[in-house]
Amino acid sequence: LDCEKVLVGDYFLVNFREEFMNKARLFIFETYCRIHTKIDTKMLSSKLNMGNEDAERWIVNLIREAKLDAKIDSEQGHVIMGKR
Repeated sequence: LDCEKVLVGDYFLVNFREEFMNKARLFIFETYCRIHTKIDTKMLSSKLNMGNEDAERWIVNLIREAKLDAKIDSEQGHVIMGKR
């Protein structure tokens, strides 16, 4: 959120806000995936600065596009990473 405020307030960076935020979310998700095998989606959505449903959709798309060995357990509210 602080990054977004800086980007919006900067004349040169304002046009790159969306790209920067997407790359930052990707970096955060990749970091958590390297450390954990089971990730709470509510916690992850707050770290990604997104609502729960938006974060879950974003994660599903990321899993599909990157062909990650992962699945989402919506009932338990977890992302479960497969073997590396």
